[in-house]
Amino acid sequence: MRFLGIFSSITLLLVIGLNSKAVCQNDVATDLSKTYSNSIEIDAELLGFSFGFKHRIHQDLFYGTQFGAGLTLSQLHTGGGFTESSYFSEIIHLQLLLSYCLDDFIIIETGPRISVFYNGESEIEMFSLATSGFIGFNNFKIGIRLGFFGTNFNEHNIITSSLLILRISLKKK
Repeated sequence: MRFLGIFSSITLLLVIGLNSKAVCQNDVATDLSKTYSNSIEIDAELLGFSFGFKHRIHQDLFYGTQFGAGLTLSQLHTGGGFTESSYFSEIIHLQLLLSYCLDDFIIIETGPRISVFYNGESEIEMFSLATSGFIGFNNFKIGIRLGFFGTNFNEHNIITSSLLILRISLKKK
């Protein structure tokens, strides 16, 4: 299962990378009136989708929200030395975002995230600080997400990790 996920991620990265010119969604410019100030995006992970809205607050800095539903596979790491891990499906989430474009095509997002996970036996509501990294290719981006300092009010310091995320910019205004 792990090999299949890694192989799929590398294949998707190569296909998108070879067919696209790398450009950041923020298109760095000195005059903000010539660039967009709002962005609507959709993220796809396995059988789950997220919709996000971001508003520009500075040349390369955005803030916004993201709401998602569906089955997205995440791995939760718990225990004293994070020795225990298990796979859960994230059913629904809500996140506040702060997004920054580091270079012409590297995007970092972070913010608090509230999620509901299910593994077939139990349901876990969790609050965490999620950080995502994306590589931009025109209107398509690929990335991963890590959740830090997670708590489900019974256990603390839960770390979550996602599989590959495909992001598509729907509208820039």
